[in-house]
Amino acid sequence: MLKENEVYVVQFDYSTEDTDGIDLYLFKHFDDAFAKFKSIIKDEIKFYTESYSHLEEDFELDTNIDDDNALEYYWNYKYKHDYYVHTFLDLKIKEVK
Repeated sequence: MLKENEVYVVQFDYSTEDTDGIDLYLFKHFDDAFAKFKSIIKDEIKFYTESYSHLEEDFELDTNIDDDNALEYYWNYKYKHDYYVHTFLDLKIKEVK
C-alpha cells in the first residue's frame, strides 16, 4: 500500500544504433503501472524480434518479473557485444516531495 506522497514510476531507458532516450510514466495505482510495464515489454519484444532476430542469441535478459514477492520490478535486455543497444525497464516506488 502506497503512502499518500508516493507514486509508482515506470522508467523506460532505451538505446539502439540510431536513437536513445528515457521515458518516465507516473501512476498512483500499481495495477496501472504494472499494465504499462508489461505493455512496454510486449512492444520491446516485438521490436527486438523484428529488428535483431538474426542476433537473438547475442542478447541477454535479466528480470524479476516473475517474483511474486517483489515490491519493485525490472526487465533488462541488452546486446552482449554493445552495451549501448539495450532496454532497461524499471517499475519503482518513489516519494513525491
